[in-house]
Parts: sequence; C-alpha cells; structure tokens
Amino acid sequence: MTVATSTAAICIFDPVALAHRLNDTADWWSDPDEEKLEMNSGNVYIAGLREDGIYNIDVEVRLSSLHDIHDNSLILISPSGKFFIGPAEDITGGGLEPSSRNTTGKILVLPVGKYLVNAKLEESRIFVYIFATDMDLPNHIPEGIYL
Repeated sequence: MTVATSTAAICIFDPVALAHRLNDTADWWSDPDEEKLEMNSGNVYIAGLREDGIYNIDVEVRLSSLHDIHDNSLILISPSGKFFIGPAEDITGGGLEPSSRNTTGKILVLPVGKYLVNAKLEESRIFVYIFATDMDLPNHIPEGIYL
C-alpha cells in the first residue's frame, strides 16, 4: 500500500478503540501527553517519520502469538477486528473518522483481540509487523515512537 502523509507520521488503530476521540480536536494526537496516553492504553500506534511524503507500507500479519517486546513495539486492542493503517492526519478526531475522509490509508481486517505491533523505516518503505498476543496492557512508553 502507498500512503501520503503531510504530518510526517503514520498511525495504526481500530476505529472503535478511538471512538471516544471523535468529537475531540482533529489534532489531539499532536499533544505529546495525549498521544502517550492513548498509545499506552493500547488504542493507537503513532510513528513519527523523518519527513512528509509518500511511503510504501508492507504489512505482515501473524496470528500466532508473540510474547517479546522490541523497540517501537506496542500492544494494540482491536475490539472490532479492523485496523486502520495510514497517515496520522486521518486519526479519529474533529468529528471525522478514516471512513469519512478521502484517505490513502487502508483497513486491515483481523480477528478481534490484542496485537503486538512493530514498525521500521528503510528509506521510503515502512515495514509493519502485527502479531496476535496475550500480553497485558498498559504499554509503558516514555515518549513517542520515531522510525
């Protein structure tokens, strides 16, 4: 998938997990404290990139359980079984959800559950790894994730 971002960030989240942010400001996630709160709660994965632009995203999903946390890893919840993967400017907020925007992001359908999500950047290619997990929340990130 190819994603265009004008905020130098990508996101991964289940829209149901962020439904409580629908009527928040559109850029609530640009506040580091709010970003960290939602990431540590397992509601969203936001990764800062080096710059705005067009990125190719390769996604690998494994439904076998993974129990190890690596750099840039977070546990995410998926109450609906649908993860949005796309530019961070399309995060739920400002009265809009990804389904109501003209976005370059995509919905990935998975079983309802918890997932360990990790990403890495190589030039203009982002590799996203999603593993089913039985690990417990909350996440414990001290600051945002930057690829």
